[in-house]
Amino acid sequence: MTRAAVHDPARAFADAPDRACADRPDLTWHPERGGNAHVAAARAVCLTCPHLAPCRDWGVRHERFGIWGGTTQRERQRIRRELGITLETPGCERGPTEESDVA
Repeated sequence: MTRAAVHDPARAFADAPDRACADRPDLTWHPERGGNAHVAAARAVCLTCPHLAPCRDWGVRHERFGIWGGTTQRERQRIRRELGITLETPGCERGPTEESDVA
């Protein structure tokens, strides 16, 4: 299973038809390390979305990879550390631990 298949903003907010990420297969929501242009493009779409805050909150609590609510993996990792939030991933295989993630 690929990271993109597991970590998909469109999947998590499928009941929100007005989400900005809808029908945007042209964007890379899961850029690899050093994908600054992809991050900037995805973030620009996120900043126009009416679901920015709940998507970001979801990402902080549940998602290790990808762009969520305009935040990167590393930004969410920092937010979790600062707020003492533990990543909630019950019953979901996610891949490497945060300590070994780089992005």
